Amino acid sequence: MAGHPWHGSLARLLASSRIETPASITKTVAVKDNREGGGIAGNVNLEFFKGFHFLSTGFWSDGGARYLGGAGPSLVMLQNGAITAPFTTALVHSGSGIGGFECAKGNTTLTGLGSAEYFQRRYGIDPDIKTATYIGYGFPGSANTNNRIIREYSLATTTVLWKNPIYRQLQMVSQSSYVWRALWYVEAGAPKDAHTMMEFLDLRYVLP
Repeated sequence: MAGHPWHGSLARLLASSRIETPASITKTVAVKDNREGGGIAGNVNLEFFKGFHFLSTGFWSDGGARYLGGAGPSLVMLQNGAITAPFTTALVHSGSGIGGFECAKGNTTLTGLGSAEYFQRRYGIDPDIKTATYIGYGFPGSANTNNRIIREYSLATTTVLWKNPIYRQLQMVSQSSYVWRALWYVEAGAPKDAHTMMEFLDLRYVLP
């Protein structure tokens, strides 16, 4: 790209699920429900000038949230209409993006990254309870584990303290991160979101 080293790639994901409702629930025959979802991912690594790289990656899926660190579900199981109705699988849309830079100067590399994750709400009504009760993810009254968006911004340095062509190297790594999280449901009077700062300091030996 204009004489600069770069790399780009695309990937596709196939996410399938299968559930069988036994005859003991339907009162007739067992019913199977098969769903196929998928996703797409892409990334770019572009060196604007020697030692300075722009980094970016993105992911969007229908049923692929398990590849985002377990912060949200890939699917929920619903039973609509009656307690004898077969269960169905509802895939959850999810996506993420990461972007930033990496700058190497001498023995130290400075890295700055920003990222975000999003998880769709999917829910229905539990027919086994007389009072209307929601089941699924992100419904009104859901637990504070039902994430909507998570964002993180990080600044890190990696310094090579010692290196040897045979025994490899010893590194000092520091990182400062700000994390922000928003839920699908927030109780009255509760904070609408949560955020924190994290500091890490690591002495790392890179194995041969």
